[in-house]
Amino acid sequence: MIHTNKQFDPSDQEARRNVIGSSDAPVITRTAPYQNQIHNTWKGLWEIKTKKSDAPDLSSNEAVQWGIDLEDTVRVRAKKQLGVELRKANETFYHSKYPFLACHPDSIIRGIKEIGEIKCPGMGTMMKMGENLENFLDSYKAQGIHQLLVMDKMKAVQFFVQYPQKRLKVYRMERDDRAIDNYLQLALAFWELVEKDIPPEPQTEVETNDTYFNHKPEFMPFNHTVAEKVRRVMDIEIAEDKIAKEKKELRLEIKKAIGNFAGMKWDYSNEDVQIQRYKRPTFNEDSFFESEPQETIDSYSVKSIDKTLLRKENRELYDKHSNQKQITRLILPKL
Repeated sequence: MIHTNKQFDPSDQEARRNVIGSSDAPVITRTAPYQNQIHNTWKGLWEIKTKKSDAPDLSSNEAVQWGIDLEDTVRVRAKKQLGVELRKANETFYHSKYPFLACHPDSIIRGIKEIGEIKCPGMGTMMKMGENLENFLDSYKAQGIHQLLVMDKMKAVQFFVQYPQKRLKVYRMERDDRAIDNYLQLALAFWELVEKDIPPEPQTEVETNDTYFNHKPEFMPFNHTVAEKVRRVMDIEIAEDKIAKEKKELRLEIKKAIGNFAGMKWDYSNEDVQIQRYKRPTFNEDSFFESEPQETIDSYSVKSIDKTLLRKENRELYDKHSNQKQITRLILPKL
């Protein structure tokens, strides 16, 4: 292994352009969350590595700050609860054969040849996971495989995951040479495109939209192959409408048939068909403002801009304070 004496600053754009780091691994494997954002795709990462765009600035990102703030707390908890000492890693490691593959792990587990990665997902990730908190995110797996590829003397990666108001969870990934080699081939293929300055072929809709956003004003000639795909999409949408309508009608018929009963016995399994009845409150703002004292109103009211009115009456001012988002819509012909 080759490593520097000091870990480079992850916010250093130039340093990050020259390597594929473990944070890039989920993009390489297409397991990154929020793939509707261009920087989480091959095309977006390629543009960053070839200096055509900058990586997003995460210095003020709440989720990132949450993780940084909790790192030392997790180290203390790991030692106290599990007897595991996570020694903070201060080196950046490079692959001995492919120096553009690098990683700077959070920790090395003292006494054994294993990496200790600390993850502190925010409340949003926890809510998205729902009842599946015991599952291990594919994006974490990709990072672990990348680190085991670069640090070839390490036997495993242990992920110490701290969800908000939950006990520390530990997931262990042992070295899997086949998975590592599969990942290496993907990384080499991506880096070849970077070195040759060849943009990757779009594989997702967000990449396609970004690639072809600067459109030509004229229409392409009729193409039978494309026309068949258009017709197929139209047929699917018609079928989806019919299924949605049938589903709505069937649900109504079932509810009417069950009537006032709590549900219906289901002989095909241990669970029964249920009708859950409850009232969901709908907040009445007029009642709140009319009856509550001003002090209470001020405590729970937040002044905000009427964006619809601003856009309608002063579009120039609206655009001045707006972020631009590229939108591409496919409009099908009428039947």
